[in-house]
Amino acid sequence: MSRIPGSAAEFREARLRGLGAVWLAHAASSNGRGGVAAMNVFCSAFGIPPQVARVLDLWHEFNIGPHAISDDELEQLLEPWLSPARKEHWSLINGAELEPDWSGTLVEVLRREREAGLNATDLAATVQRWLGEDFTVVRFRAAFFHAFEISIPVLQKASRWHPWHDGSDSLSDADLNALFAPWIGPGRGPR
Repeated sequence: MSRIPGSAAEFREARLRGLGAVWLAHAASSNGRGGVAAMNVFCSAFGIPPQVARVLDLWHEFNIGPHAISDDELEQLLEPWLSPARKEHWSLINGAELEPDWSGTLVEVLRREREAGLNATDLAATVQRWLGEDFTVVRFRAAFFHAFEISIPVLQKASRWHPWHDGSDSLSDADLNALFAPWIGPGRGPR
């Protein structure tokens, strides 16, 4: 693409041409307004809910803090809304909150299982069964983010859970359950 898209329709077309979230975020922020401009574009062009689009503020291009997310994490977190399978929704959106197609069923399963009393490690096992070989730390975090809106800093801490992290500071199953308790455990806030 020779020029930077200007309208929501041009951003949608760029996505259909195969350009990813990272390229789109760079293009959307090219006016110097950084994450704010990128969030506005992602909300208006793709119907990404504002609370999800806020992950752009954590992207390492806009945030140099300890909770900055990588290009891969940005792609994984935004892919559900950027999927070309959703293109029929893109033109109908005015910032409406839509469930992502790729994980809609998994999100519903996770929410039902939480309501049935399963804890974080049980739910992680559900994600692992669902994703099979595609079960990675990034997809694990994306599933919990979409299902329960767990904050990015908490999800980054969860990356130290023992299936992925062998260090002395790794999280046990009990640690993961405690970490996610405000979103998943008994007495959590309403959803």
